[in-house]
Amino acid sequence: MALTPADWGSGYVRSDPYETDQVVQSVADDSCTLVVQPPANELAALERNAQKSDRTVADTSTVVVHRDTGSATADIARFRSDTRRCRTEYDAATKQKWEDVHAVDVPALKGFDELSGEEGHQVADKAGQKVDIYYTQLTGRKGQVVVQATVARSGGRGQNREEAANALSLMLGRL
Repeated sequence: MALTPADWGSGYVRSDPYETDQVVQSVADDSCTLVVQPPANELAALERNAQKSDRTVADTSTVVVHRDTGSATADIARFRSDTRRCRTEYDAATKQKWEDVHAVDVPALKGFDELSGEEGHQVADKAGQKVDIYYTQLTGRKGQVVVQATVARSGGRGQNREEAANALSLMLGRL
């Protein structure tokens, strides 16, 4: 179900790292600092990363199969909660910083039991250097399966939301 560079479109190549089954999630603590933890009650997970060959766009597709629908529902609820609570987020292990983190309406995607959307602006990279990267992260749940598509683009939002929505639809079609 996870997407390959060709699935994202022309001009995409594998990122390094490209693929992992050791999927972790960033969860916002009480101070909106992101800490990494594995998904709860997962049976299997896969994440793939692609980017435009000129490195202006980076995409990630993630698939997590939970042991039951309840843990998949809790997973997407946590994404929603963090988005509504934290307008600015920090990475616990690096100097990354995101501002203007907010929930977005997810385009009408049919076939999902639940959908959640988040957008924001990354203003500092791992070394604390200033960056100008806008991201859209859309998450969908179908039964016990949670799929997520993230599109991050330098210098502006571009078509992030549409590209993430297309990615979710493609992954759902493979389920």
